[in-house]
Amino acid sequence: MLFLVRKTSTIFKSFRFNYHYYYYSTNSSKMLLEDFLEKLSKKIPLQLACDWDNVGLLVEPMEKFQIKRIILTNDLTEKVMNESIEKNADLIISYHPPIFRPFKTICQTNWKERIIAKCLVNKIAIYSPHTALDAIYGGINDWLLGPFVCSYIRPVERSLQKSTFEYQIQLNDCDKKSLICDQLKAEKIQVQINETYGIIQCNGDNLPLILNKINQQKVTFSTITTSPKLPILNEGMGRIGQLSEPMKINQIVSTLKMNLGLERIRLALADNHTDDTMIHTIGVCAGSGSSILRQIRPAVDFFITGEMSHHEVLDAIHSGTSIALCEHTNTERGYIRNVLHDYLVENFPILSISMSEVDKDPLQIV
Repeated sequence: MLFLVRKTSTIFKSFRFNYHYYYYSTNSSKMLLEDFLEKLSKKIPLQLACDWDNVGLLVEPMEKFQIKRIILTNDLTEKVMNESIEKNADLIISYHPPIFRPFKTICQTNWKERIIAKCLVNKIAIYSPHTALDAIYGGINDWLLGPFVCSYIRPVERSLQKSTFEYQIQLNDCDKKSLICDQLKAEKIQVQINETYGIIQCNGDNLPLILNKINQQKVTFSTITTSPKLPILNEGMGRIGQLSEPMKINQIVSTLKMNLGLERIRLALADNHTDDTMIHTIGVCAGSGSSILRQIRPAVDFFITGEMSHHEVLDAIHSGTSIALCEHTNTERGYIRNVLHDYLVENFPILSISMSEVDKDPLQIV
């Protein structure tokens, strides 16, 4: 059974939209937010995010919160917030975190505070993947470099595998290493032990207990350090690719605009480049890429990002790297719309998932 439209004069297009909405609202089921996020973490491990970032679940209306409708957006603006309320969303996945610096108040005088207040009143959760989605293999930066056929691709700044344990104790006393290790195993203390090298890894809550046992056995140890982080091969910030066949700059620009759906971008040619210069290496960084470019210049011929300052562009072109600036969110939104959306639809078929219709880059080239 279908709901009747409000006015008999409503055009068919509106009726079809109402039918589409009714279909999803009656054929989708609810899912615990915590179950959704646990499954999503296998696709987007939040530990890959930059240390300075604020990712993950930012607003949780209540414990054991159930979700049915999800809105995807690049930025959670007030227009997107109002759209989410109108569409009865339970969860907003906002690529950029709307909460970045701590709030001292939640009042109506600031637009970000108004958004959080509306989320709480309307029982809408907020989740942000941000730089974790940049870092993953097959994430935003791989998508940005995707149209260019490369024989070799690597992250510019490799992610580090964060250890399960915080601290590492190096034991020196060879004769008593096994004794300490056996005691820890027998008491089932949460540690990781490498008896060959006399290394015990643990978290802060168990550190005093372990040190006490070491002292009781009069075992000497040389150092207590934080557990090492190991680099991950294919995940990290930015990408640099070696083109399988060199491309002219004007070909790269055309391919880039087609991939991003843009009529215009900003282009800064290096001092030794023209539109016909053959490019061998391309670097990319979604969003703001200056810090990534500094790590690979002058090893890259052409660099694609959203934004850079005037002086950073000057430094780049004087170092032999041409720059394509596509505006910040234009380097991200296509992935959210075409890749992340499709992944969620495929892997969470019981939920209603849609892209925001009002989210767009705030800057226009006119």
